[in-house]
Amino acid sequence: TTEDGWIHHAACIRALMRLRGAKAHYSGFGCALYIAYRNTLVTSALVSGEDCFLEEPEWQALNEHIAAENAKQPDSSVFTDITERAFREVVKLPGYVRRMRKFQHLPLNLQKRERSALLREILATRASLRGIHTEYSMTASTLRAGREPQTGFIGPIPYHFFDGFSTLTMQGIRS
Repeated sequence: TTEDGWIHHAACIRALMRLRGAKAHYSGFGCALYIAYRNTLVTSALVSGEDCFLEEPEWQALNEHIAAENAKQPDSSVFTDITERAFREVVKLPGYVRRMRKFQHLPLNLQKRERSALLREILATRASLRGIHTEYSMTASTLRAGREPQTGFIGPIPYHFFDGFSTLTMQGIRS
């Protein structure tokens, strides 16, 4: 009931997911829970000033597995693939913030080399996200052009939610 209560819940979810391990989330209800909570886990890590454990290789492999499995589905969508690639980049952001904050406590002579390395990583992520944003924007524009009203789905997203979803996704990737 407190303003930051969700952070405490996210910490518990994080603990449970880590105890279960990435492999427990490859299918079934574990996968559904992972997909439902992963954005909250990234946000809570960012707010808490921590690395996000979803950046670790075994969790990144889970993201790649989810994208590959989705691509095999008959209702698969290029939007899901693009969104998954964006997520794999966004999950790095809390770690960048934490690493940048530690420079506040280091003498300037020790900061230079580490700051340069961090800046290169941040710029690489930014370039990747810009490319993903452009790809997503072009794909969304192509789909919208000349589209007649439909009632089906674009991957897991109903058509009537697509415009709002795609706009928010593009804003998120850009920011």
